[in-house]
Parts: sequence; C-alpha cells; structure tokens
Amino acid sequence: MEARGAGGAPGRWTARTVAQAHADPSRPPGYARLLRENPNLRRLWYGQVVSQMGDYFSTVAVMALLIERSGERAGTGVALYTVIRHLPLFLLGPAAGIAADRLDRRRILIVTDLLRGVLALAYLVTWAGGPLWVLYAATAGLAGISLFFNTARGALLPTITTRNQLMVANALSAATYGTTLAVGSLIGGVIAGVLGRGTAFVLNALSFLLSAVIIAKIQAPARQREASAGAIAVLGAMHRDIVEGFVAVRRHPALRGLLFLPAAWALGTGAARILYSLYGASLGLETMGELVRNPRDFGIAILYAAMGTGAVAGTFLARRMATRPAEDLVRAIPRALFVDGLGLAALSIVPNLAGAFIVLLIREVGYALWWTSHQTAVMLLAPDTMRGRVFAAQESLMTLALLLSMLTAGPAVDQGGLRAVALAAGGIIIAASILFALWSRTLPRKEPGHFSR
Repeated sequence: MEARGAGGAPGRWTARTVAQAHADPSRPPGYARLLRENPNLRRLWYGQVVSQMGDYFSTVAVMALLIERSGERAGTGVALYTVIRHLPLFLLGPAAGIAADRLDRRRILIVTDLLRGVLALAYLVTWAGGPLWVLYAATAGLAGISLFFNTARGALLPTITTRNQLMVANALSAATYGTTLAVGSLIGGVIAGVLGRGTAFVLNALSFLLSAVIIAKIQAPARQREASAGAIAVLGAMHRDIVEGFVAVRRHPALRGLLFLPAAWALGTGAARILYSLYGASLGLETMGELVRNPRDFGIAILYAAMGTGAVAGTFLARRMATRPAEDLVRAIPRALFVDGLGLAALSIVPNLAGAFIVLLIREVGYALWWTSHQTAVMLLAPDTMRGRVFAAQESLMTLALLLSMLTAGPAVDQGGLRAVALAAGGIIIAASILFALWSRTLPRKEPGHFSR
C-alpha cells in the first residue's frame, strides 16, 4: 500500500502517516490504540519500559548499599550521592540540547544506551567491597549519559506523533515511569533481598543493552537525518546555539514561565530526593528488621512503589486534557503543583511506613498531572528547530536548583532531622504553585484559548 505525499506523489507508509490516517480528530487515542497504530512510538516505549525497569532494580540496591556504608553520616552520604548524580546534568545540559537538535536523535538513543549498559556494571565493584568513590563515579557517568538520552527522546517524541497523540504519548510516558517505578522497585527490593544486590546491578546493565536493540528499529523522520551534523560542527556552534536557545525562550512569554517553574519546584524536591531513601531505610528497619534479609532495601522499595502508583493514577487524569490548547494546560498546573507540595509537607507528620506510602502516593498524583501538562505545553510552544535547546535549558536550570536544595538538605537532615526538612521543602513547592498561578493570569492572548507567540 502506498501513501500520497505532497502533490499527490506516492510515498512509503511511515509510522506517522499510518497514525494520521487512523486518528480520530474528535478524541485522543487510548494507550493501546496509540501503540498499535504508531510503530515508532511503540518501539520507543518498549525501550523505556525495559531500561526503566532495570534502573529501579538497581536504584533500590544502590541507595541501600550507600546508606549502609555511610553509617551515622547517612544524610550527608545520600546528599553527596544525589549531588554527584545531578551535577553532570547542569554542566552538560547545553551540549545535550545542541546534540539533540543537530545530530541524529535515534543514534543518540542507541549509543547512550550501549554506554550505560557497560558503565552500570561498575556498581559491582563497590558491592564487592571496593571503595565508595567507584559508586559515585559510576553514578556521575550514568547521569551525564542519561541526560543526552532523555533530551534526545524529548525532542524526538513530537516528530513521531500527531498533535492529537502528543498529550496521550506524554501521559503514557509518565504512566510508564510510574508503573516501572512501582513494579521495578518492588521487584528490585525482592531481588536484592533474595538473590543479592549484585544480581540487581547485572540486570540493570542488561536492560540498557536490550533497550538499544529495540530503539535501533525506529525509523527516524527524514528531517532528522537531513539535519544531522558531525561532532566537530556541534562543538563549533555550541556558543551560538546556546544563545539562540535562550533568545527563543525570552521572546515567548509563556515559555519563560514554563522554563523557570521546574527550577522553583526543584528547590523543594531536591530535599525530597534525599528524604525518600532515608525515610524508607529508617521505616524499613523499624517495620521489617527481623523479617527480611535487607530491611533497608524493603523500606526504600515500598516508598518508591508509592511514588510509582501515584504517578500512574495521575496520568489517567492527565489523559483527559489531551486535546486542550497550551493555555488550558498551563492553567491546570498550579492546583496539581499545590497537591505535590502539600504531600511532601505532610510527610513530616506520618508515623509509619503505611502512612508514608499513602502520602507519597497522593503527592505523585499531583506531580504526574502538573509535569505531564507542563512538558506537553513546552513541546507545543517551542519551535522544533530549538526544542532540544529549550529542554536542555530547562534541565540545566532545574538541576542547578536541585543541587542547591540537596547541598542544603543533606546536612540539615543530619542536624535537624527528617521531619523538619520535609515540612520546609513542601512549603517551598506550595509557594511556587501560588506564584505560578498568579503569573499565569498575566499572560497575553492572541485569541481565546491560545497564548500569543
């Protein structure tokens, strides 16, 4: 069967033309239909499922191992780990954005998966009794490589989906994140407890290699192949392209606020990334200390599972906004962000592991809703030629805020305790939601339902 291109000329049926031919413009597709009709998106999604499941197998084991080896300075140890994990994102953000705009995005995904598959095996060194610096070095390397993967993936997604599919595709990605976080963490906790942490590390490495094989089958849009450039060209144009990316954001009022919101949120959630593992390890020891081989792993896995379950629930709400214009998506953000901050603040008063599970589940519902709306709005408003740099700029600012939050929160936990830090961090996010709601009312409009560009 042939498709008709411009001017009626016959052409190949691509994933995008098939999706467009079957899409019902009056309603967004469901997850199953979307994956069935869009082979490129299906392969990208398969790769996400496989690699993220491996990630969470490993994450539970890494955090429990780190807390165990850090002893009384666990708060500072986890803070150092999270800072090392996020610092490459800030330093390499502009380069990742330029690479996503100038190089073949599919190739970036494949190469980064292969590199991560090899580097993930380095955790075995620390697990076997080696120094902690190996764990920190592997974490920094994986974070830097993953930035290139995630930026390329975000830039590629709008080019392999229709407008009607994009919000659903983002909701599916968030639901997948939540599902793999919940299921992967629980399975990872069981694997670490029964088979040992080394098995979790090996499975994580294998998951990246399998993801690369799946993503290799994606047929990248022709524009990406034509726009590809060599690495030397990328480096030579870096300064100019970074400036152009920020100029593009500055000229668009809605993009300006959307760019800075994740950074404001990160000032609070950076502390949460330290608190979750510490809470989980502490409550796991209290609850399961005599029942399982590694109770810290169990407690961390339970809280991660709560996060994943809440993220999945939130994406079902996000799907209802799939056909809304960018303005409606932006105006939906503050209420969901408020729930996000309230959930983190409430963590300061929960008495046990079950209470922490419920509170984090509710928090992640809010997070999934506001983040999915936010990312879709950015994808709709940012020009395709600059989209990678816009996402990279967002990632860099957000990571800087995360670093500042984590550097402060680690010592604060050791000095003032988990509960005080949770309350303060939640308050920051609540304040950000209120300020964003006030800012969104000032946006100029070109016509009802659409932001002025």
